[in-house]
Amino acid sequence: MFSSLAIEDFVRLRIRVHGTLNKTGSGRVNCGSPSRGRSSTARFGGVTVVLAGNPKQCLPVIPKSSPTQIVDACIMNADFWGEVEVLHLSVSSSPCLTFRPYTNNGTVRAQTNMRLLAAADRMTETERAKAQGFADWLLGVGDGSANKTEDSIALPREFLLPVTTTNRSGLIRHVYPVPALELDNMSIGEKIEYFRDRAILAPKNSQVGQINDMVLDLLPGDAQTFYSADWVENEDESLFSIEYLQSLNIAGMALHAEKFKVGCPVMLLRNLDPAAGLCNGTRLLSTRLHTRWRPS
Repeated sequence: MFSSLAIEDFVRLRIRVHGTLNKTGSGRVNCGSPSRGRSSTARFGGVTVVLAGNPKQCLPVIPKSSPTQIVDACIMNADFWGEVEVLHLSVSSSPCLTFRPYTNNGTVRAQTNMRLLAAADRMTETERAKAQGFADWLLGVGDGSANKTEDSIALPREFLLPVTTTNRSGLIRHVYPVPALELDNMSIGEKIEYFRDRAILAPKNSQVGQINDMVLDLLPGDAQTFYSADWVENEDESLFSIEYLQSLNIAGMALHAEKFKVGCPVMLLRNLDPAAGLCNGTRLLSTRLHTRWRPS
């Protein structure tokens, strides 16, 4: 199979990009036609490669590494970065999106936060000004101007909890202040409005599970536990026991045992029906619980 274009999204780590794509590109050339002018010794096998990603969002995650090692692993430090033509996504006066190129030595500051722009038509003037201030602060975090020192960032006061809130229970009460009895008396529409603008983010899966259990305990009603069905295909089962599979906690996948209550928010982990808005990350509300299926 001959490829003329390869696209890699969420590119941040230099080693993965250079090692995987370069080898893959060279392998594709061997399967192509020599008359197409490709060389297996060329960068990425001569295939045009689109590397998509925003290094300002998150640095490479390297366990037990130093700041120097993390910076060195960034794609901008790759040996091929000097050969890259950088294209910057911008918003023109028309409703269409255009690409504005710039050189590695130049500096381009993003003009518009696309995620905030998507909700701008539903905002008041005050909300829009507040959102613009938040967008400007995010850009400052990305370019380093929001740093208090070299290793710390100054958070705006409105992002901080009261000094009396020093544990997870206090954080949960701050984000979800409505008591269980009032939640029980809410309609489905009122619960959707209540949960839509509230979420707690955590850097580790173990912390997410602990916070989920604490929030679930605050909701009215009895919890019901649902279990996954795990098995090994085409492998010796003695190498991977069912108990081992059930103990895995993988990002982007549900746990082996998940507890739910009627009225609790859930998050979709698959692109089930994008046209209907059922995409990975869509938040839903459980309305009924059954042993074989759980409508939301």
